Amino acid sequence: MTRTVPSFSVRDLRRVLLEHRYLLTADELCAKWEVSRGTLRTWKKAARFEYLRGDLRELVIAALAVGRPATLRALAAWVDCQNHAPYTELEIRAVVDGLVLEGVAAWEGETTARYAPTAARCAARFIF
Repeated sequence: MTRTVPSFSVRDLRRVLLEHRYLLTADELCAKWEVSRGTLRTWKKAARFEYLRGDLRELVIAALAVGRPATLRALAAWVDCQNHAPYTELEIRAVVDGLVLEGVAAWEGETTARYAPTAARCAARFIF
């Protein structure tokens, strides 16, 4: 049986590879997107995966998508560990506020946010 490889735009392929960079093992990613390890290797090579890094918005999503609510301070610290760029809680709050408007996150208090994708986002299967 021949598997059909999903057709992704460049933007979508980046989103898929960011899932692998920050959230999913190769096996988990291949199972989720129903692709072979060979296809994943081809994608990684084409996208120069070794240099692929998330922007601030994507890093905050990755931090929230692990499933635990996080404070603004914890999000700023995690982002700093990933890209060695310190952000203030105010800067992180602005990103989270944007994610709330996009239907990606929700506030659980004054300074705590959680990953909360809308049904439409879940149906699209993309985390980023």
